[in-house]
Amino acid sequence: MAVGEFFFTPLVLYIIPKYCHDEFFVDLNFFHVVCLKIALSKLLGYFIVALASIAKLPQIIKVLRASSVEGLSLLSFITELTTMTGTFSYSSARGFPFSTWGESLFKAIQTCFLVMLFFYYSSRPLAAVLFPFLYGAIVYVVLSGLTPIAVLVQLVSLNILFLSISRVSQIATNFRNGHTGQLSFVMVVMLLFNHAARIFTTLQETGDKYMLVTFIISTIFNVTMVTQILYYWNVNIDEQKKRA
Repeated sequence: MAVGEFFFTPLVLYIIPKYCHDEFFVDLNFFHVVCLKIALSKLLGYFIVALASIAKLPQIIKVLRASSVEGLSLLSFITELTTMTGTFSYSSARGFPFSTWGESLFKAIQTCFLVMLFFYYSSRPLAAVLFPFLYGAIVYVVLSGLTPIAVLVQLVSLNILFLSISRVSQIATNFRNGHTGQLSFVMVVMLLFNHAARIFTTLQETGDKYMLVTFIISTIFNVTMVTQILYYWNVNIDEQKKRA
């Protein structure tokens, strides 16, 4: 074992660079500001990625239990899926650490399933079956190296537009219906935390302007959706339908 290395060194180096490892465990300088920021950002990033593996599970469960997509927007799902696809394909091509973008891949998989459920409960079973194959083909093209980086840059630059369409579509649906239907409060809160935390990790690790602006705008929209769910919390959906 080299000087300054410990049994836990290989694991620690997944989180912080070697000089921070030495600052903390060799020099015992546990209050090194730069290294503390790096460690916090990396740990937060991995936590976000882990959390993302179940971020949309509450929404999926709610739809399955109700056997309904009442109050949900297909346009919101599709445009959000486009945004997440742009994020993970661009970030992967740029070689960004997985801890800074991995959640977009996990959320995309879950959103793809939600689109399938939307088609199924909207009496479009063929679309529900075909959609994952179509999306899988698109993902292969953008991740296989067949898509030029210039195209991926253009795709991710449209994230703000697609994200705005996605969130405004759901917000408008909520306002028009006078309730939030099967929209999951737990999911929206998790997404709010995810994107708010990503502002910090993006500033700390990549500084990418496309990702930063996307997360800032997404946080604002998610705050709006949380506010709507709380506002319509006690609304009787059946009563709203009778009035419509």
